[in-house]
Amino acid sequence: MNRRVLPVVLAFLIAFPALAITRTWTGVESNRWSNPANWSPQGTPAPADSLRFPAIAPLNMNNDLPAGTVVGPMSFEGDTVLNGNPLTLTGNLSFTSSPEAISFVSNVDLTLGASITFYGSIGHTYNGALDVNGKTLTFNPAYATVIRGPIRGTGKVLIIGTGLNVVGSGSFSGTIDGRVNVVGSYPNATIRSARFSGNGTVGPVTAGLLYPGDAPPTPSSGSEPAIGTIQTGSLAITPAGAAENGANNSNPKGRYLIEVQASGVSDQLRVRGTVTLDATLEILVRSIPANGQSFEIIDNDGTDPVSGTFTGLSEGAIFTVGSTTFSITYKGGDGNDVVLNVGTPQPTTKTWTGATSANWSEATNWSPAGAPVAGDALLFPAGARLSTTNDLSGFVAGPLTFNDDYTLSGNALTLKGDLQFGGSSVDFVCNAPLLVRGSIRIQQAGSARFTGAIDLASNDLTIATRKTSISGAISGTGEILAQGEGLSVSGDGPFSGRFRGRLDLNGNYPNATVDGLLGGTSGAGSSAAIAATTLSPGTSDPCCADAHRIGVLETKWLSIIDKYVVDLAPNGSDRVKVTGPVSLDGLLDVSLAGDVTSERPITIIDGNQPINGTFRGLPEGSVFYVGDAKFRITYVGGDGYDVVLTRVGAEKFTTTISLTQDVESSQMGQEVTFTARVVSTSGTPNGTVTFVDGGITIGTAVLQNGVAELMTSSLLEGPHTIVATYGGSETFAASASAPITHERIPAGASRRRAMR
Repeated sequence: MNRRVLPVVLAFLIAFPALAITRTWTGVESNRWSNPANWSPQGTPAPADSLRFPAIAPLNMNNDLPAGTVVGPMSFEGDTVLNGNPLTLTGNLSFTSSPEAISFVSNVDLTLGASITFYGSIGHTYNGALDVNGKTLTFNPAYATVIRGPIRGTGKVLIIGTGLNVVGSGSFSGTIDGRVNVVGSYPNATIRSARFSGNGTVGPVTAGLLYPGDAPPTPSSGSEPAIGTIQTGSLAITPAGAAENGANNSNPKGRYLIEVQASGVSDQLRVRGTVTLDATLEILVRSIPANGQSFEIIDNDGTDPVSGTFTGLSEGAIFTVGSTTFSITYKGGDGNDVVLNVGTPQPTTKTWTGATSANWSEATNWSPAGAPVAGDALLFPAGARLSTTNDLSGFVAGPLTFNDDYTLSGNALTLKGDLQFGGSSVDFVCNAPLLVRGSIRIQQAGSARFTGAIDLASNDLTIATRKTSISGAISGTGEILAQGEGLSVSGDGPFSGRFRGRLDLNGNYPNATVDGLLGGTSGAGSSAAIAATTLSPGTSDPCCADAHRIGVLETKWLSIIDKYVVDLAPNGSDRVKVTGPVSLDGLLDVSLAGDVTSERPITIIDGNQPINGTFRGLPEGSVFYVGDAKFRITYVGGDGYDVVLTRVGAEKFTTTISLTQDVESSQMGQEVTFTARVVSTSGTPNGTVTFVDGGITIGTAVLQNGVAELMTSSLLEGPHTIVATYGGSETFAASASAPITHERIPAGASRRRAMR
C-alpha cells in the first residue's frame, strides 16, 4: 500500500467507527451480556448499537459488561428483569405492548449520556440509581412508573402522561416537571406539577393540584390518597401550576385537597419559604371532628405572611363541608400558618391600651397581649391612647366599641360587626377606608365623621348617630339608612344604591336614589332620583327642616311626596334642577330670607319635561301669600317646563300672552319676526316682553298697544323652541306664552310661509 494513503485510512476509521447495527438478544448460551453467542449477529454490544430483546421467554438478564458501558437505544418485547453493572444510556428505552402488556424491572444503575425518553409498558420499576447527569430524562409510559433507587445529578425529569412514583431518596437538584408522587426525600429538587402528591420532602413547589398522602399520580376510580405530610421549599398552589408541562390550559384551576379526621389528624404542608395561594380548598371529612378542634393545614415556618387566599375564603371566613362548620385563618399557629378551626368561632374581646404606640399590630397595645385576629370584638375604653392606626393588612373586624373621642386611621378595615359608642357625648373620626361586608349598624354617638372611602358592596348600612358626616367616596350598591338626626354626605362617588331617611346631600352621586327628608348645599348635590317626603335644598343640617340656607340640588328624576321647603332671598332662591320626569303631590312651604321685592320670576324647579301634577291647593296660576307678600305660581314658566314663582302686588291684573311668527321655517341668514300679544280684561298691559329660545334669551321688545315684535336673523340651523314671557308691571301680572317651533334650514332650501 502506498505509505501516503495509510494515515488517511487510519484517520477515517478513527473519525467514523463501524456503522451501528441492531443486535438481537438470543440468550442461547446464558443470561450474560458479555457472551457473544447470546447475540445475533454474534458479538458484544458496541456503544452505538441498537439492542433488541424479543419476547422469547421471560427474560432475567445480567449485564456483566464493564461498569459504565455505553449502550444505544434498547427495545423490549416481553417481560424483562435487568440486573448487573451500571450502564450509560445514549438512546431511548421503548416497549412493545403486543400481544400483551410488558413489565420492566431495572436493578442496574443508569446514567444518561444524552437526553432520552423512557416509553411505556404495563409498569416500569427502577431499583437502581438514576443519574440524570445534566440532561433531560422524559418518562412517557402508558402506566405509572416507580423509581425506588435514588435520582442523582442535575437536569430535568419530564413526566408526560400517567405520571411518576418516586419512592426512594436522592440528591437530585434539577427540576421534576409533571404528575408526580414523592414518598422520599429530595430537598434539592424543584417540583412543577399539574398533580403533586406524596409523603416526602422536596424543594420549591409550584402545583396546580396538590394533596398530601401517598397516592398514584393518576388515581384509579375511587382511589384516594392517605393522610400525609409534604415538606417543601417555597410553595405556590396556583392556576399556572395546573398546565401540563407548559401546555396552554385555557381554564386552569389551582386546588388543594386535604383530609381531616375526628382524631385531630389531617393532611399538612410544611413549608420552608414563601407561601402563595391562588386556588380552591377542597376538604374531605373522613370522620366528623368535634367543635373546637383545629387543623394546621399549612405550617409556614418563615416569618413572611401567606400571600393570597383560597378562592372565596378570605381571612376569618366561615364555611360548611357536609355537616361540619369550619373557619379559616391565614394568621394561625405562630402567626402565619393556615389553620382550620371547627365550629363557629366565638369572638374574643381585645381591649385597647395603646401602651406602646398607635399601631394595632403591636401586641403590647392590647389586653390580653397580641394583635387582634379576624372576628375579634375590639373595645376602645375611655382614658387610653385616643389616636389609633390599623396597620394590619386585610383585617376583618368584629364589633367595635369606642367609649371616648377616638380617631381611627390606617389601612382599609373590613366590617362584619357594628360600630358602637359609649354614649351621645362621644365624637368619633374615622380616616381609614371601610369595607362593609354585612348588614352593619353605626350606633348612637355625639358625632361621627368618616373621611375615608366606604365600599358597601351590596350590603346595608344603618346610621343612628346624632350627627354623622361622610366625605369619602361611597361605592357599591345596597342601602344607607340615616336614622336619628340625619346624615351629611359630601364628595363624589359611584354609589348606585339608595339613601333613605334624613339626608343632607352636598356631593355628586349621579347613580344613587334618595328617599326621605333631603337637603343639599348650593350647586353641589346630585343624584339619579329623588323621592322625597320633605325636600329642602340648602338645608345645612338634615335634622332641622327650618335651617334656611339657599342651595341647589340636581337630579335625573324628582317626586315630592309630602312637602317642598323653599327659601326665597333677594339674591337667589332654593332650586332643584331636573333632567327627567317631575311628579308633584305635596305641599309647597315657602319662607322669605329677606325682603323679596323684585317682580322677576323665581324658578324653584328647573325642568326639561312637562310637570306632572301640582302642589296641593295650588293649581296653575294660583295666587298665595307668604306673610304679607303675594306670589303667583306657574308650572309652565321659563322654557315652559319650570315651576316659577312671581311676586305680585295687591292691585295687579291677570294677563295672558300669545306668540306668533311670520314664517314657520326660514333660510340661514334670513330675518324672522316674532310677535307677542299681551292682553288683560282690565286694560292694555305695558312693559317689556322677553323672547327665549330653548331657555336662552334672544332679545327683548317694549309693548306698543299690547304688542311687542322681535326681528332676528341670528338663529342657527335646526329646530328652535320659542317662548315669550311678559315681566309684568306695577298694574299687570307677569305671564308666559305657550312655546312655538321654528325650523331654520340651509340657504336655498324650500320653506313654508305662515300668515301673520
